[in-house]
Amino acid sequence: IGGHGDLFSIHGAKCKPDRPHPSGWDRCLPSENRAKGGGEWNHNLIEADQVSATV
Repeated sequence: IGGHGDLFSIHGAKCKPDRPHPSGWDRCLPSENRAKGGGEWNHNLIEADQVSATV
């Protein structure tokens, strides 16, 4: 699958995924592969508050 749809933190922020990453990384993987082919746009809705974010 590669990194399509992975959610990860930057600039010192912390990410605690709902489902543990298979390699133990602080990264949330998509529950299924929904990536579209080349030339098509992928859209995700990300909702966040001061504590958590959902995709």
